[in-house]
Amino acid sequence: MQARSVTGQPNWAAARESAARLREMPAQQAEANVQSQLHSILQALFPRLPASELSLERPSGDGRIDVYCRNVVFETKAQGKLDARPKPDGSLETPEEQAVRYLKALTAQPDLFARQGVGWRAAVTDGREWHFYDYDREAAAGRQLTPVRQLNLRQPADDDALVSFLYEFVDRTVKLPPPTDDRKWAEELAKPFIELADDAVIRRSPAYAVKLALWRDLLRGAHITPPDSALGASRELFARHTMLVVTARAVAETILPISGQAPDGDRLHRILAEGFAVWLLDAAGAEGEKLLDEIAAEVNRYDWQTNSRDTLKDLYHAIIPRNIRHDFGEYYTPDWLARAVCEEVMDAQWRQEVIEMSVAGQLQGPAVLDPSCGSGTFLYQATQLLLDDARRHPELSGSPQAQVEIVNGLVAGIDLHPVAVELAKTTKILAFSDLASYARSENANADSGIHLVHLGDSLQWETRGNRALFSLEEVVTLSTDEPSNPIRLPRTFVFDDQFVTRLNQIFDYVRRPEYPDIEGDLIALLHPNTGAEEEALRQFYRTIRRYIDEGRDHVWRWYIANLIQPVRLSQHPATRLVGNPPWVVYNAMSNERPDDASRP
Repeated sequence: MQARSVTGQPNWAAARESAARLREMPAQQAEANVQSQLHSILQALFPRLPASELSLERPSGDGRIDVYCRNVVFETKAQGKLDARPKPDGSLETPEEQAVRYLKALTAQPDLFARQGVGWRAAVTDGREWHFYDYDREAAAGRQLTPVRQLNLRQPADDDALVSFLYEFVDRTVKLPPPTDDRKWAEELAKPFIELADDAVIRRSPAYAVKLALWRDLLRGAHITPPDSALGASRELFARHTMLVVTARAVAETILPISGQAPDGDRLHRILAEGFAVWLLDAAGAEGEKLLDEIAAEVNRYDWQTNSRDTLKDLYHAIIPRNIRHDFGEYYTPDWLARAVCEEVMDAQWRQEVIEMSVAGQLQGPAVLDPSCGSGTFLYQATQLLLDDARRHPELSGSPQAQVEIVNGLVAGIDLHPVAVELAKTTKILAFSDLASYARSENANADSGIHLVHLGDSLQWETRGNRALFSLEEVVTLSTDEPSNPIRLPRTFVFDDQFVTRLNQIFDYVRRPEYPDIEGDLIALLHPNTGAEEEALRQFYRTIRRYIDEGRDHVWRWYIANLIQPVRLSQHPATRLVGNPPWVVYNAMSNERPDDASRP
């Protein structure tokens, strides 16, 4: 089975056919025909570009551009007419001067075209003769175009040379905003995931079964019932959720790379080594690795930092059918409303106070929490508000890294939905925009606490006695896929400042077969305070020992690290809450226990 490519490969054959028609045109061919065939070539090379990025006769502010594609101005002429032509005022103007006039007008529109690092280019052609240029608006008049290459269509071999160079010339100009609200684009991303998840060989893999079971348990924990009655539909939703997780992590890696470079398959392998989405590697093997590489390449084609909103929410809406979102109680808040709520709840005086306290080291936890954060819309707006104030703080204004560190620690989110949490983590990174690179650290992409967004139940819904989050017993209990064998963790371990590091140490420590008394050494390492805590640790050792033997340690390491975070946050509760609780239509609920919706 072959996974379908999602990198948007151009239709090379169609592009070459249009190039051949240009080459074979009779002498003195009209300009309109040259313009039309060039547009056809570009449509074949960039089939997903919207009309705003590939158009004929686009207004520039000083005349109409014959063909506009991304940030390239194409000036077309009738064959043999590349010399200077008279303007309406009687003066002569070359095609190159005409292109410069258009480019000057376009680049004078900062609201549309002021993205940092944008490359502007021009090309002049009569269909057979092609001249390509780089544009520098700061250069002296007459020197703003620098020749890049000249091509001539004379024989069939030239068709391929032209098409290949055109693709490279246009593709390297600028990264476009991601088309996350384009359902067709989203479906193209999801299709190869669905094919892999439905492959009979992959479905028989124990690794696939474990991850599918974990996914179902996580959704049930979020009071969401996967469509078990139709196994094919359940697998398809599993595949769509996997695509969303992979894409979100790839976007985060693009903005905040571990190694400071654009993502590739190897780095994605590392960041996917936790959670249910790892089936793509453990069960799908080479096909899964190929798909990861393709997703990395596709994500890297776009500029994810140009949007001032929760971009991934659009992708979720595009890929998850409305009826499923409706059943799950998922009604996402408009960005404008989230902004208004954050401005009301997080007033200016409070923002200044918490930033001042954080700078002085007087805050030990987040200041604002969204307990049902979804894809991170409120987190995005809260982060941006605080970041604006941090930029003006006298002790932070000259240090972007300090601004990011302070604001990052002030905003936290929790959600029950495992996919929403992945989106929210990336959304919060996006909120830092151009400062995101300053947040890079050796554990910046750790699933245990990336930017204080956690998978968990902020209300502790399933906890005995319906206890609220902010009370805590001596031992914390987490449910597993085996109701009779929950995970129990000592309070001292949960509230250890090095909890995540210690958790990773425990899993790595238990894997060592060379120590005769690993269980005893584990107890010595963590120093339990009471007999109950010691017994909990011993039971924890035996549980993870079994997980390791069953090849499930990566899944449960991720599960524990995330679900324990609401309990940890209760030690230093936030002073402001923002968000929009899930809205569920009672008679549309698919939950196995709809009466739970009425619980206080």
